[in-house]
Amino acid sequence: MSAHPRVKAPLFERVQDWIFRMDVGFGVQWFRLGMFVMVLLTVILIYTGTQFYGLRERATMDLGQLGRNLALGRGYVTRNIRPVDLASLTANGKPGLTGEVPLVPELWTPPVYPALVAAVFRVVKPEVNLQPVEERLQLPPQTLPPIGDWARLNALYEGARADAMWLDRIMVGVAWGCFVVSLAVLYFLARELFDHRVAMMSVVLYLLCDPMLDACVSGTPLAWLALWFMVTAFALVKAEQWAETKKSVYWVTGALALCGLAMGIGTLSQYAFACVVVPVLVYVCVSMPQWKWFFKLGVVLGVFVLIMIPWLGRNWMVSRTMFGLAKLVLVEKAVTDVTEEALKLEVQREVQTVPKWRWRELGKRVLVNLDPLYRVALKETGGNFLVAFFLASLLHRFKRDDVFRLRRYLFWSLLMALVWLAFAGVPQRNLFTMFVPVIMIYGVAFFFVMFERLQFRTRWVRRGMVGLFAVLNCLPFALTLLPPGPRPPYPPYDGGMVSAVGRVFRQEELVASDIPWAVAWYADRSAVLMPGDETSYLALNDEIHRVAGVYLTQQTHLNLRLIDVVVGYQQFWLNLYQRPNPNLPLKAFAPLMPRGEQVLLSDRPRWVVQ
Repeated sequence: MSAHPRVKAPLFERVQDWIFRMDVGFGVQWFRLGMFVMVLLTVILIYTGTQFYGLRERATMDLGQLGRNLALGRGYVTRNIRPVDLASLTANGKPGLTGEVPLVPELWTPPVYPALVAAVFRVVKPEVNLQPVEERLQLPPQTLPPIGDWARLNALYEGARADAMWLDRIMVGVAWGCFVVSLAVLYFLARELFDHRVAMMSVVLYLLCDPMLDACVSGTPLAWLALWFMVTAFALVKAEQWAETKKSVYWVTGALALCGLAMGIGTLSQYAFACVVVPVLVYVCVSMPQWKWFFKLGVVLGVFVLIMIPWLGRNWMVSRTMFGLAKLVLVEKAVTDVTEEALKLEVQREVQTVPKWRWRELGKRVLVNLDPLYRVALKETGGNFLVAFFLASLLHRFKRDDVFRLRRYLFWSLLMALVWLAFAGVPQRNLFTMFVPVIMIYGVAFFFVMFERLQFRTRWVRRGMVGLFAVLNCLPFALTLLPPGPRPPYPPYDGGMVSAVGRVFRQEELVASDIPWAVAWYADRSAVLMPGDETSYLALNDEIHRVAGVYLTQQTHLNLRLIDVVVGYQQFWLNLYQRPNPNLPLKAFAPLMPRGEQVLLSDRPRWVVQ
């Protein structure tokens, strides 16, 4: 007997079945995920489109040029050369600027985030191509238009600006990628600690967290650091849960090893991440009593040390120090009359000697730094009120021990970071932002605990209170998008201008500049930080490496006060904005803008001579 032919349901019934599956069936999860991805992309596009005009932070440019050097197979070397690097290498009997291309080993920045950038650069080539615009303007290679031909000079800048902006977008894209991954980790961590409601509210508030979004659009690695801090928290929680449920020893050991790995990667991304090491070890000791303390510490510390040893060994071989020259942040003077950035650069300008420890100055520095850290940085963490909810939650006893202990881990990590920054100095961007995701989880959880105790019975009142909480904490995001918008990074950073000026020098030549990080990033040329006086400059030029040119921008004037001019501070630089001193080996002089805001001095004319 033949089977009955299958009758196809009418179209409207099939549409209704599909809608039902999407509404209450398996498809609803994918639909919600797709909608969230659309919202996420919308936020990223809107924030980037309204707030991004180019990079403005030297740390991001430095990370970019380090990653490009790795991607091009040059090794972990830098084109952003500090004079104190050369002094340190010379003092330790190591070669300085040798070879055809003037490069030195990187002694300040740990390598993980530049390695991540280098992986992206192997796919997307980071370069500025000036050949099309040079052909259009009928310029010989590696030359500028004649002095005073501002129309052609501006056309050259404009032609290079598009490629330079593409370089900046790559760095911002890497930061956004880290942010997206950290969103997913945040959701799973919040679900593990509390429930879906807390997890979703935390994700929404993190998605609209203005300080983190601003860090991403600036290309800084704060989202990357936040990601690995959440991984340490997630690994600790899972290790404790698996130990309590008597799961296999391999699972617990794997979670502890993951925690040590996360600590190592975070520390090799930024040394300040090491502030979580002691709280992690304390957490491991007081939790999981069924496991021997030396075994738990051995796993975590063993993996952490294994991650750190290659980097420490490399630094010792290169500079005879474990952490390179990053320790010099402790030598800087206390921040009193001038900015932290200026003092950092003063230390880095030492050409012939490496600054030594001064314990009295270090103690003064700690006391001075604690003031802005406590008054401003700590209270503005996250740019909302969630840090206040988190601090209030310290008085509440959560039922689960792992939730209670993880909150203590977060608190002590914050405290250790406060102590660390008191010694290391107040960073340009609030480092406490890397703790924001976990702070949000506890702040949101405490809000819902207090909210349920109020026992609102009307649905619209309950939803209104939750909505008001979300709006108040997301308000900085909305205010940022409102006019006026941020100004471009010029002065002093104009990617097109720096690319065009830097490219007139050959790969083997060395440039001195007040923004060497920008020259190294946009022009891919070796640049040394401009020494502070004529004697140091001549020592650099005569004893270390010949300087082919000096490129000065408005950065020289940004921290200059009238009293500095009167007493002669930076007088050497100010004199270079005019025709050079006959004693200097650089004889060719050209203003790069009509009003002379930026100038170029070189050993020979680098422009078309009419």
